[in-house]
Amino acid sequence: MEWMPYCIAILCNLARRSKSVCSRIKKSTSYKAFSRRVIKLLSHDSRIVVVSSLVLVGYLEEKVRDMVYCSQNIHETFQCVFNVLIMGDSECLMTRHVASDLLRRLVVSETQTVYDVLLAFCSLPQLCSPVCSAVLSCPPTEARLTTPLLAVAATVAIPIENAVLPEMPLKALRLLTFLVKEKLDVGEHIADVIAPEQVLSLVDTAVKTSIETSKPEIIHQCRLITEGLRLAEGDFPFSKDIWSIAGEYMEFVLIWDSDGWMFTVCTADEDLRNGLLDVTTAALCAHISETQLITNPIVVFMEKPPSQRTEKAAEWGVHGVAVVLELLRLLASLKDFSKLHKDQYWRSLKVKDAKLSEVLSAYEKKILLMEMARVRSLVSDCEALREKNEATTKELEAMRKLFDEKSAAMQAELARVVQERDDLASEISQEREVVVSANKLADDLKKKLEMLVSF
Repeated sequence: MEWMPYCIAILCNLARRSKSVCSRIKKSTSYKAFSRRVIKLLSHDSRIVVVSSLVLVGYLEEKVRDMVYCSQNIHETFQCVFNVLIMGDSECLMTRHVASDLLRRLVVSETQTVYDVLLAFCSLPQLCSPVCSAVLSCPPTEARLTTPLLAVAATVAIPIENAVLPEMPLKALRLLTFLVKEKLDVGEHIADVIAPEQVLSLVDTAVKTSIETSKPEIIHQCRLITEGLRLAEGDFPFSKDIWSIAGEYMEFVLIWDSDGWMFTVCTADEDLRNGLLDVTTAALCAHISETQLITNPIVVFMEKPPSQRTEKAAEWGVHGVAVVLELLRLLASLKDFSKLHKDQYWRSLKVKDAKLSEVLSAYEKKILLMEMARVRSLVSDCEALREKNEATTKELEAMRKLFDEKSAAMQAELARVVQERDDLASEISQEREVVVSANKLADDLKKKLEMLVSF
């Protein structure tokens, strides 16, 4: 048993660093017994065992994870982590390291929920402007020497490979686009809330992300490029843009209906636009487009006759098509300010391969449906939270009403007891007066008897 703390700490580190280890644990024949054992170890008297067990729980199946990390236990979980960080032995650095990593995961998990809620609100045209205005108007304080906007920008700057949750920088980048767009919509300069150089740096880092088709991060890499292009140009799920193919060279023309809209972000600000021309050069745009046309498996998939499309295309191909679509939108915004970008724009549109044009058109619709499905899911979650909040409010109101009724009853009972006490005190006072009178009468009678005896 003396080796057990070190063994479980090693297993914890392996689970944190290797997805294959987690997969092997879940596929093991003794997985259920292992899960029960980990749950029991949460009550162990060794700090390293408890903290490592908490980390391992995070990699178990969702049912077990939700049972431990439920709202009723989160207070004790944070308290346990803080106790280890504050009162842990100075010699046991491994315990503190594991505890700090667990704290980071817990905090980031809560942060992801905040981003999901804010993005759900921003995805609704009626709520987007009020929510963004509220976030932008939040000033720094002595206890927090930053603003929410700068905190979001700092999250965007985290490389995907270093992020605890790869989704975090992507969600932060999309939220940053909403916030920057809101600032520019009211006719104000973005420099009032964030340095333009910082925004351009984030765009530069995002659009220059390397596409590594052999790595599992390929989807996040494509999405990061797409979000970077969206920050530079700006297009969101609730816009009703559609691409139609027309002309001899299958040129793409952007059209929208009467109740749809499109807007630009960085290209709408003169200072940002000038820097954007240097960041997203025509050569870089050409490289991004050519990379997708060469490596994207969707191109090869669509070149085959329908009867030969037996294998499913790689999942990342859809996200790669989104990169090309967003790149075309950015070039459409920049073509009026740069001849090089204008030439690249028309070269990108003159696609002579009709099948490739069909790919872009079909998958743009598929991407739009995916975005709308994600928005509906987030809105549904928000609606569930709202209903839960209303139910909680009703319960609190009922409890407050019951408390008021009990308070009124107790006050009435207290008043009755006070009245009885006063009545009893009055009766005691009257009886005391009677006793005093009786004593006085007895004294008088005693004196008279003494006088009679003396005669």
